[in-house]
Parts: sequence; C-alpha cells; structure tokens
Amino acid sequence: MQYNTTTNYNAPSLQEYATTKMAPEPFHRKGRIIALAATIVLTSHGISTDNYKSSPSTLNEAINIYNSEKIEERYNENLITLELKEILQDREIWEREEIFISELSIFNAINFVENSIKRYGLPSPNIEVHPDGQTSFTWRKNKIGIVNIAFDDNGLATWAAYFESPKRSIKGNFMVKDSISEEERNIIKKISGIC
Repeated sequence: MQYNTTTNYNAPSLQEYATTKMAPEPFHRKGRIIALAATIVLTSHGISTDNYKSSPSTLNEAINIYNSEKIEERYNENLITLELKEILQDREIWEREEIFISELSIFNAINFVENSIKRYGLPSPNIEVHPDGQTSFTWRKNKIGIVNIAFDDNGLATWAAYFESPKRSIKGNFMVKDSISEEERNIIKKISGIC
C-alpha cells in the first residue's frame, strides 16, 4: 500500500497524525487508522514515534512495517474499535447530515468486538451507521450472501443473514454481554468465505 502526495504541509509526528484531524488529502479516516496501527508496531519495535514525521517517505516506511507485520490480522479488533471511536469523535459531522449517533449503540458494538470478534477471531466487518443513529456490522461476499448485526441502546444485537444458494434468509438476536453462538459464528465465517 503506497500513499503519495505532493501537498506541502507542516508534517506532524506520526502520533499526532494518527490521533488528530491534521492529515492532508488523501489520508482521511482509514489513513489515520493505518497510521495508528503503524504506531503500535513502531512502539513494539522500540522505535520512538515522537519525531517520526509523517512525510510521504517516512509514512510509507511505517506502512511497510504495518504490512510486513500483518497488523490487519494481529490488531484486527483494535482497528475496528478505533474506527468506532472515530465515529463518536466525528459526531458533529454526522449531525450536520441529521444523523445523531447513538453512543450506547457504539459502546455495545465495541463490547461485541471484545466478546465475540476478538474472542473467536472473526473477520473484520464493514461498519455502518444508520439514519436512526444505530451502528451495525456487515459481512458480505458476492455469490455467497450477507449478514448484518445491528446494536441497539439496550445491549440487544439483532442479526439477519441472506444466502444466495440455496436462497434463504434467517434472523435472530442475542445480548451483547453474551458471546455470539456457534451457529451465528459459523454463518459469519461462511458468508465471509473462510469456512
């Protein structure tokens, strides 16, 4: 993964870059999450990030470490949690679109990451925010199907899955404080194409 930009700017440190809105085009949210993951790796290698400037060349070096260390897999749940927390931080932006983020729904999604995704090594979902402010996770794969888990304010997770072949749909719910059932885990893995 290579990021190139000719934008001239006063380069912040990698940590500042990862935790503020200082990043120029084309980095945005995913870039900040990658930079944060790279920070985790650099720190684990004993490399100080304080003066590690996020110019294109040095940021690419950090991203190379990120890729070589397979951080997407090793820190999978951390990246999902970081993105959920970023949604909370961006509430004012969402509210301009008249979407009022439910903090409780976000917290329940984070609990699900801890209780189920991290515990059972489930694949990364796409994070979605709905017009009512609720958060959900979606896994989909062409020609296999789609599964969505939505988190309400009271700790209830409601899920629905649709399979392409044979065509069928199933749904259910569970409390986030409980870990996801084996049946539900298998549905996510099957739709993600990993079993």
